[in-house]
Amino acid sequence: MAEGEKKGFNWLLGCGIGCGVLFLLGVIAVVGIVFLAKKGYDTFSEEMAPELAAELRSQYDGLKDEGKVPEEHVALFDELVAIGGAEEGSAWGKMLCLTVVVSSLEDGKVTEAEVGVLEDARDLLQENPDIGLFGMRRFFEHRPEMQAEMQRYQTRYPRGGY
Repeated sequence: MAEGEKKGFNWLLGCGIGCGVLFLLGVIAVVGIVFLAKKGYDTFSEEMAPELAAELRSQYDGLKDEGKVPEEHVALFDELVAIGGAEEGSAWGKMLCLTVVVSSLEDGKVTEAEVGVLEDARDLLQENPDIGLFGMRRFFEHRPEMQAEMQRYQTRYPRGGY
């Protein structure tokens, strides 16, 4: 041992400081990532909500003009478009509306299974018009046929991808 050096566990003190610094850097990094992710999520919802609402109304009006909306389901589709086209509500809810409405009407036929999905979407969005990304994902997880349609809209609106 060198002269003037303290006896004991100096190495432990140095190791503890090093580990503490690494831990602190890790906490700062996690908080920063969460902050940036939240900011990106909020920005997407604020910027894209009006665009998605306009797209939904435009697509629906075009499909209605083409006669692809069956008379017996006009009320259901009008209700969904009113929910998705409203100023309030999240971009995620508007994307969900856009996906279920347009994908159900594109072929001009609406099956009973599609009516069930449309009713589920309507009920979900009436309960929670500010649905988030994870709520939308849960909705589509149980409907694999709609996931492909959702991916189509994700490519058009890439900031909404998950």
